[in-house]
Amino acid sequence: MALASVAVMALASGAKAATVTETYDFTLSNFVDIINNAPAPIPTVTGSFTVTFDPLVSVSNQTTGFTFNTSPGLASDSPIGFSVFAASSPTGDTTIAVGGTELGANELTGFTNDPIVFFDIPNASDPAKASLVVCSQPGFSCGNFSGNETVYASGYALADSSSVFFATVESVSPAAGVPEPAAWAMMLVGFGGLGAAIRARRKSLAAA
Repeated sequence: MALASVAVMALASGAKAATVTETYDFTLSNFVDIINNAPAPIPTVTGSFTVTFDPLVSVSNQTTGFTFNTSPGLASDSPIGFSVFAASSPTGDTTIAVGGTELGANELTGFTNDPIVFFDIPNASDPAKASLVVCSQPGFSCGNFSGNETVYASGYALADSSSVFFATVESVSPAAGVPEPAAWAMMLVGFGGLGAAIRARRKSLAAA
């Protein structure tokens, strides 16, 4: 019994793998145009993003290892990719940008068919808890760069317009992450140890 406990503890420490797989369902709404103040032609965008990544490792414009879907479907002039801006510590802030890779997954300009979605993970050790970065104020006060098309926010652009639309309202519903192989092993050993303990108890009761 003590041996089983030691095995469970050893595998538990190994289960804290850095690479995780997360799925986020999101909704973006109340879009504003930071260039022309035009009405947004698509008032609400819903979508889903599944990605395998390490919150402590930065990647740039990666086009494999993830899925990204929106409704209505937002077209892209270039392959959709994602970039990870890694946290500097296990409990630091990680950001994931999803978008067209021609200019960079973290950039968006007018006259392009491109979406852009920024996921912010405030604690790298808990990647299931994420929010979307949106414009805190409407109009030309949007994101980190006032009046600049390259804005740290979530939205879309259309090829027939210089307008760039960014959301001011967001919601994210993270799904359960995919367990790492070590986590599966830990659970199996735990169940095995529990079964052995029950069998031993039954034997002792039968002997009595």
